[in-house]
Amino acid sequence: MDSDDIASNLYQYARRWVFFEPKEYDEYTSPDCVCSHSRKAIIEAIERLLPHDQSILPCASLSKMLQNARILEANVICRDGFEVRIGRQLDTATMSDLLIATQGCCSKEENYDTECVRRILKHFHTSLTMKDQSKLAIVVELVKDYLWEAANDINLTKESFLSLAEMLITESEETEGSSDGIYRAIDIYLNKHRGLTKSERKEICAVLDCNKMSPEAREEAARNVRLPVRTVLQVLFVEQLKLREMIMKEVVLQNADLQRREAKV
Repeated sequence: MDSDDIASNLYQYARRWVFFEPKEYDEYTSPDCVCSHSRKAIIEAIERLLPHDQSILPCASLSKMLQNARILEANVICRDGFEVRIGRQLDTATMSDLLIATQGCCSKEENYDTECVRRILKHFHTSLTMKDQSKLAIVVELVKDYLWEAANDINLTKESFLSLAEMLITESEETEGSSDGIYRAIDIYLNKHRGLTKSERKEICAVLDCNKMSPEAREEAARNVRLPVRTVLQVLFVEQLKLREMIMKEVVLQNADLQRREAKV
């Protein structure tokens, strides 16, 4: 039996004997529940038996197994194993594959485990080779979508948001020059967290590089009442500099054209 068949059979077994339906969660996830212990042993065994060949299972399937392993409080080796597998093929994942719920009963706990995503991203970079550099652009878009979704979480702390924003900035450095994605994330976060203090809003907006914003994003930001006054002024200042540069370039071109005409006379 080849690796693909082994992986497919193991996943189907997990679907039948491990995965929780929403209605089952409260009944079977009690620490002293026999069913929970049985499922925990099964998911740990499945992870050990799962071949390490890349892309033998889609990220959606690996994410489902990871989330159930977390619910069952499977051992660290098991959870890490699924995270590594997802990271190695992160360029094939969708944003929903990364929406891994936090484990806890606190109503003010963040909806998504951002640290888990950070670890998965680290595994992606560890497995990246020079010939795989094209995958970076795909992962940047994925991280951007994830940040936008996470920013909607009313319980996402300022520290977690900034950590995710800096992660996106780092990912974007080698693939794109625009900071429009960061601006949109900031706008979403400020809109969902209206209770932030002035200093907190300034701290959040400090990660925004106005020089890398597109003209359209700068135009919108200049009218955005959610942004601190200082940030709006920075946007307007950059807009003036860009306008001045454009005028100077136009003047240079006109002078060069005039000189060519005079030379012909």
